[in-house]
Amino acid sequence: EFLRWGRLAPDRWMGAAQMVFLYGEDTEDRIYQNSQGLAETGRRGYTRLRLKKNTEGMVINAFHYDSLGNLVADHKGVTTYGYVSDSQGRFKRILRFNQRGMRIADRWGVWEETRDYNPQGFLERITYLDEQGFTMLNNQGVAGFFFGYDDRGLRIQEAVFGLDGGPTDNIWGLHLIERSFDQKGRVLKESFFDQQDNPVANPRGVTVVS
Repeated sequence: EFLRWGRLAPDRWMGAAQMVFLYGEDTEDRIYQNSQGLAETGRRGYTRLRLKKNTEGMVINAFHYDSLGNLVADHKGVTTYGYVSDSQGRFKRILRFNQRGMRIADRWGVWEETRDYNPQGFLERITYLDEQGFTMLNNQGVAGFFFGYDDRGLRIQEAVFGLDGGPTDNIWGLHLIERSFDQKGRVLKESFFDQQDNPVANPRGVTVVS
């Protein structure tokens, strides 16, 4: 349940006030509802998320359904995601599929993404691939993201890179996001910079959030 001032209210990311979890032998369903307990189509475009797991309990697919049980595309235009995990269950490859089970590109133009992790197990790099498996630029002009963390494992940096793996700016001129946190792990400040460390505005026109 998501509460605001003690009452059920839509979550800012999902757009639902509560989620109901249902478990099958090899599935996990997450049903999004409003504050009255009725089916709610969240901000990602679906009412029910079904996770399919293998015999080791690792997620291998995610399916999106509407309130009538029909497969639907999410906010990225993807009906189903396919996951390839490492031995610890962390996603190493994420593929996109349509309703017919055919591989597709999402609305960012990405066919597949790969993920790499640092020695502490935190996500360190996301790389976007085209249909042939080559590094590509998405429709924001970047080939992927680097992530940096502090000693507590809090993500303090997000930077974009280009086809050559080097620093670049996205189509809004943004290269780096930096965050600072308080002792309880709450974000205190978020700042945006280009490659030359000049302050720049994010897509919403904001240079610093605090």
